[in-house]
Amino acid sequence: VCSSDLFGAAAVQATGTSGVHAELDIAVIEQAKTVYFDNILKFLNNLQLPDIGDSKNYLHGNHISVNQAASNVLFEVDVPNNAVKLTCNDLSANFYTDSFRGHEWIFVATGHLEVVMKKMSIGMGLSFTTQTLPNGAIVPAVNAVDVLVDIDRSDIDIKIWGNIWSDFASAFEIFFKSTVVQ
Repeated sequence: VCSSDLFGAAAVQATGTSGVHAELDIAVIEQAKTVYFDNILKFLNNLQLPDIGDSKNYLHGNHISVNQAASNVLFEVDVPNNAVKLTCNDLSANFYTDSFRGHEWIFVATGHLEVVMKKMSIGMGLSFTTQTLPNGAIVPAVNAVDVLVDIDRSDIDIKIWGNIWSDFASAFEIFFKSTVVQ
């Protein structure tokens, strides 16, 4: 019998046949859910996001930073997906773009911006399954399921710095909000 630390609660035991038997103690995950979600938030902090837009309107050098530790973490079991899901509500975060360009009619606004998101939810589930390797061996596998990022559009505050036309950037606010939320 050997043991492994999958979320600090899995016991793996060898059987007389090929394969493994694994048990996951849900109570241990429930007790440590905030710790696990804090690790997810560490990954998200300063995550580099892809550039967005086209040649007329774009956001380049995008990254996000979560402003707090996890609290209000919900733990759920997703039986149809054979998964466990952690969701953190009431987070606040900032989205930054190092360089933006907004072009409308003859006006071109350029600069950088910060988007303060005061209320958002992030969730992720881990589904447990098996996979067959090229050599025919069947081994355990984990897939991400139930991924959720929910941003309240009414709680977004956009701060814009740039050229003279950036002062009139409220005309571009719809582009920024819809692009950032998406």
